[in-house]
Formats: sequence, structure tokens, C-alpha cells
Amino acid sequence: MQAASERVTRPHRRRALACLQCRKKKLKCDHGNPCGNCSRARNKTCTYAPTTTEDSTTPEPRPSRSSVDEIETRHLYNSASRAEESRRPETLFTKTWDSPSSVPGERWAPSAVASLLLPTEGSPNDLAMSQDKSQTIPISTSLDGLSGPLPEVLTWIDKEYATKGESLQVRQNCKPLIKRLRQQRSMAWTPGDYGRYLPSRHLADALIDSYLRTFESVLRVLHIPSFRRDYHLMWDQTSAASPHFIVQVQLCLALGASLYDDTFSLRGQALQWIQEAITWVHSSEKSCLSIAGIQNLCLLELARRNMLEIHGDRSWIRSGVLIRTSMVIGLHRDPGALPGVLPAQAEIRRRLWATVLELTLSSSMDAGCPPLMSLDDFDCALPMNLNDEALDLRSHTELVACDDDMRTDASLQIALARTLPDRLAISKLINSIKAEALYPQILSSSMSFKNTCRLLNDSLRRLVPQPTGFQRLYSEMTMCRYLFTLHIPYIAVSAQNPMFLQSRNICIEPALNFAHSALNSPLLHDAFLESIRSATGADAPCEDFFRLALCGLGPYRTVLYQAVMIIGGELSRTSVDRPETSYSDSTLTRNIRSLELSSLLRVGVEWAKQRIMAGQDNVKDYIILKAVLGCADAKIKGLPISDAIEASGLEASLEAKAMLTQLVNTGDLVSEEPESVPDSGSGSLDDFWTADLSSYDDFFLPFE
Repeated sequence: MQAASERVTRPHRRRALACLQCRKKKLKCDHGNPCGNCSRARNKTCTYAPTTTEDSTTPEPRPSRSSVDEIETRHLYNSASRAEESRRPETLFTKTWDSPSSVPGERWAPSAVASLLLPTEGSPNDLAMSQDKSQTIPISTSLDGLSGPLPEVLTWIDKEYATKGESLQVRQNCKPLIKRLRQQRSMAWTPGDYGRYLPSRHLADALIDSYLRTFESVLRVLHIPSFRRDYHLMWDQTSAASPHFIVQVQLCLALGASLYDDTFSLRGQALQWIQEAITWVHSSEKSCLSIAGIQNLCLLELARRNMLEIHGDRSWIRSGVLIRTSMVIGLHRDPGALPGVLPAQAEIRRRLWATVLELTLSSSMDAGCPPLMSLDDFDCALPMNLNDEALDLRSHTELVACDDDMRTDASLQIALARTLPDRLAISKLINSIKAEALYPQILSSSMSFKNTCRLLNDSLRRLVPQPTGFQRLYSEMTMCRYLFTLHIPYIAVSAQNPMFLQSRNICIEPALNFAHSALNSPLLHDAFLESIRSATGADAPCEDFFRLALCGLGPYRTVLYQAVMIIGGELSRTSVDRPETSYSDSTLTRNIRSLELSSLLRVGVEWAKQRIMAGQDNVKDYIILKAVLGCADAKIKGLPISDAIEASGLEASLEAKAMLTQLVNTGDLVSEEPESVPDSGSGSLDDFWTADLSSYDDFFLPFE
């Protein structure tokens, strides 16, 4: 009886679950082996206290929710039947669409969170590569920043979060400024009063021209002659214009407004026009079941994706509605098999369907979710190579396509559509949830896609006249996005395991080329880069594309941000690498490459700063890029790295706060009318610094 009483009253101490290193530093441990903190700190050991209980049958303590989530995302199991089905050859549309490249092997599942938990210390379990074991390095299409190669920056972020550092406090003080700035962007508007905020005729003409020479030249939505005719009639008889056409015009104006100047001075009106379009869609869903309705949905999706900070999952949801609405009215069927469709009308349907596919695939990449479409789901052929003037919507005359080498209004859309099967295969590969792949399969898919890129570039070079600068950069951005998505996670571990160096080599050249072209602007002057461009005969700057990268969101921001982060990671590595064939610590070639990388990184930091001055209230890009630059400079100069990162991050935070204060005091540089906030659920207000650091989504993923 006494022994039983002792057993009841004896105090019991719960066994510590955290590793010894995290317990010593008083950090939250995720119970991994090794844990995330030890991996990022590059600790050689990650040990746990042994179990001291005498009862060997005592069950293991239940892991935390974060640990379970990580295990689930890293548990990549085989599904041979599903992988075989996903690799089934697409034979139904080989007459009109190029077949996707077949990639042998198994496929594997990505995770937006797990891809950011890449280990920086190469342990046998994490980095071992064998012929019979798949890699446990997940890929995420939502990966927006290159976190793995920059562990010093991640360590600084951990420290700021744990110690509530000065940079954290400055970032917290930015939140009221952002809230006030958005409150200034609200317009008084009565639902249904479409066209109330139309600009002057002269300004509207300029914005329409901007839209037509950029967005419409790569993503065909409108029949330009018909649109211009109705547009002129609208100004002559504004009261007689239908609401759906006013909404259509305003969406074109909103897209053109992002190209108007370097400060996006028309941001308020653009957001108001988007809000009116959203109201129209919600109030007249039946009107969307038509060609004009699908056109408005495509324009609205383009505008929201490129000008509103929204999460990728919302874009993915809306794209699902878009593609299903398009199928309801039969856009997925080739109009040649539909009765009563005139030849020119058939071309409009083909062009619109190709745009719907592009938007759907892009949203899959934004959200890191399966595209949920297959080449078996449609039989609509590619558009014909024709100018809009050749399309008479009332004529029964059969159309004759121009030569493939002649550039028409549909040439760029056709060229990109031919690459869609390969891009769709990559999207399915990296977003699959029930298969896994070996690293050689990633390389095989990458090499096949590079061949597709080569064919695309060859077809564009043959066009007469040559594509515009915007068309060239748009196609380059589109293709770079898929290469970056495949290889960025592997760059993170290439420093510890040479087996993954191919990913580093594959990404750096496209990143350099794209950054050279996209960041070529008088606003971002750099003497060294100017001399390189002059010596190599680089193309002239494209003002339209740079303004989209400066004022817009979506891929115009994310792909360029990825390229700059890749450059920053490369500079950080080359600053500590030493040439094996040279006795000298530095060689001419190494110095030239380092100067190029450093100049591009500095220009990228200035680009992120200019984005804030253009009215973007998301300051994370600037803070992180400035910290990366400080890290690279410290390595080159041999200075303390942690101190340099902390100083750079604090400096960027203070500058960001000052810029936001200036925007608030000047009313965001908007004329007379304040701006609207169409998406109240924007993720950019999520706290960047106080997010759960066991998952770096809130740090490096775009809030779009």
C-alpha cells in the first residue's frame, strides 16, 4: 500500500523533446534529424537526450504538428500506375499541338513549405545519391526566393525573430503606414455605375495603345478592328454603350495604366476599374457564358494577376472557373467541327482558348497546385498565322494562313502555344502529389525543355519583321520560369554535394541573360553593365517590359526576383571559391564574372527599391535583397558576415519605412482621386517578420 502511494505521489518529469543544441540556444525545435535549426546553422551534430525511463514499453511522445507536416510533405511514395498513366503519350492532338516530351522514370511530389526546408548541411540521409533511391528534395513552383544557398541570411532572420531585433521593430512600424496607404486608395462608387471614372479621351487612347502593343501581342483576347470600332462608338455615344463593353474597355485601360509611367501614377484609377469588373462578374454570371464574357474574364484575370497582391491559390481557383466556363460554351472543341461557325469566328475561338490554357497553366505555377488539365481534354487546334485585318467576322470565305516566317498578330501566341505541352508536363511533374522522381529525371526533363527553348528561339529569329522587345522578353521570362522551378531547390545543396552542380550551371546563364535584358533601364544605370552591353551589342532597352517589372506583379516580378536571387547566391559562392588551376587568389576571368554578378545584384537591389517608390507596399523584396548584397560584400572584403547582414537589413528596413512615409504623405502620388483596395484579403499585410519560421513561406513566397 505504501509502495503504491509512492508510485502515485512521485513527481514525473516529461522527457525533453527538443535536441540538445536547440535547448541550449532556447530555440523552438522541429524534432527532425537533424532539426531545421541545426541544418541552417550547419551544426555537425544534432543530438537528443536519451530516454531515461525504466519502462521500455512507454510509447514515443507524439511529435508536434509542424513535425508531422514536414514528415508528410517529405514522405514521397511510389505510385507506379499513376506515374505510368501520367506519362501516357498524348496522341489525340498530334496534328495540331506538339506532343509533350516523354520523361522516363517516376515523378515526385512538391511542397511549397518543404521546398524551403532544404538542409544546408549535407548528411548521408539528406544528400546521398544512389541509383535505387529517390531524392527527398522537394520542388515547389511557389518558390519565390533562393533561400538554400544563403544560410547566413536565414540565420539573421531567425535571430531577428527570436530576439525581436531592431529590424523587426522597424518592420512592425511599417504596418500602420501600409494600412493608411491603402485607406487612401478608396473611391466612392455606386455598384452598377460603370464608366464613372473613365479618363479623358486623349489619355484613354494612349492607355489602349499601350495594352494592344504589349499584352494583346502575346495573349490574344480581342479582335482589334472590332474592338477599335466599338471603342470609338462608345466615346461618341457613352450612354448607349453596354456595361460589358465598358468593363472590357476599363480592363484594357487598367492594364495599359501599368505601362504609363515609372511611378504608376494611375494606380488608383486602375484599381477602381478592376473593382468595377469584379462587381460586374459577380452580378451577371450569366453574361460570362459568351465569347464577350470569356474575354472579360481573361482580361480581369490578367489585370488581377499583374496588379493586385493576391495569393496564388486564389488565382488557381479563378482559373479553374475560367477554363470550365470556357468549356461550357465549347471553346475546347475545334470550331471546325461545330456547325454554323464562320471561319473568322473560328479563329477568334482558337485564340481565346489558347489564352485560357496559358492563364490556367500560369496559375498552376503561381499556386504550386496541379494544373488539372490534360491534352486529352480538348481538340481545339492552334490558331492560324493571320493578322486581325484578315478576319472578317461576317464572311464565309475560307482563310489562308501566312507563312510561318511572317510575323503576324498571332505569331507569338502560336510560338508559345507550341511549347505548352512541354510546360504542362513540367507543371504536372513538379506539382504531382503521388509520385516521385530521381534527380536524373529532373535533368532529363530539363534538357528536353532546353531543346524546346532552342526551337522557340529559332522560330522567333526567323520571323520577319523581328518580334518586339516586349515579345522577346515575355517569351524569355515564360521559359526561364520553368527552368528555375526545376532547379532552384537543387542549387541549395550543390555547395555540399557536387552531384547537383548541374542545376547551378543550368540556372545561372538564363538568370544572367534575363537580368541583363529586364534590368536595362536609364533608372538603373551601372557603368560596368553599360560597357558589357555596348561591347556585346545587346538589344535596346524595352521600356514597356521594365515598367511592368517595376509597377506590376505576377511573373513580371517573381521571375526577375528569382533571377536576382540566383545571381546573389552565385556571387556569394564565387566570393569564397578559389580556382584550382591558378596559384593566384584571383584570375582575370573570375574578377570579371564577380564584377558582373555584383553589378547585377546591386541593380536588382535598386530595382526593388524603385518598386516601393512606384507604390508597391510590399517591402520584403528590398530588405532581403539588401541583406543578400551585404552578405556577398562581406565575403568579398573578408568582413564579419553576420554584422554586415544585420547592418544591411536594418538600413533597408529604415529606408523602406521612410519611403512608405513619403507615399502616405504625398497621397501615393495620385492625382485628385484616392485609390481603391479591391482585394481586402491581400496577403501582403501578413507579418513578414513574425511568421512561423519553421516554414519560410511568409518570407520568400509572393503575396499575389
